[in-house]
Amino acid sequence: MRVTTKRILSIVKRIVGRELNPMIVSNINQCGGSAKSINGITKKIIGAKKMLNGKIGFVGTPTSLDKNYILDLLKQGIVPVISPLGFDNAGNTYNINADTAAGYVAEKLKAERLILLTDVVGVLDNKKRLIAELDEKKASKYIKNGTIKGGMLPKIKTCFNIIKKGVKGVVIIDGRNPNATVLELFTKKGAGTLISK
Repeated sequence: MRVTTKRILSIVKRIVGRELNPMIVSNINQCGGSAKSINGITKKIIGAKKMLNGKIGFVGTPTSLDKNYILDLLKQGIVPVISPLGFDNAGNTYNINADTAAGYVAEKLKAERLILLTDVVGVLDNKKRLIAELDEKKASKYIKNGTIKGGMLPKIKTCFNIIKKGVKGVVIIDGRNPNATVLELFTKKGAGTLISK
């Protein structure tokens, strides 16, 4: 989790909500899709509360989701592009770990599959080889011995949490590979690390 002061939060809002979000929307639209920005600033759908009593600043954990708004967009064939920014009833904005936010949305929508794009080929063992499939028992062992650490930890925790809550499949793939999603969805071998119970 990133420590997020008020100053850092303003930077996160600008980059995530006002720069990256519209850029993704624009790219989808230019490729013939239809996308809508849900940037967490002008349009807020993820309710959140402060984590660790504010010890790490304006970092939040999701508590609610306006899923009807998302479902209405999907029925119209519109791709919702959601920034991982949450809000509370006092009007505070919170920086939410992107994997946590994605997992929460997948869980609440009862998604068939969650694909987490990252900057490695998937979960790696201690010899930097890809682990093609990972169950909770194996993951626990890798976390204890330090093989799974850093930014991969919240991804793994999110994966197992949402599988328990009904999401049918979760995979971690390399977002730098332009064909990774196609390989994952349309080939038997897939790409990256498949997370299973």
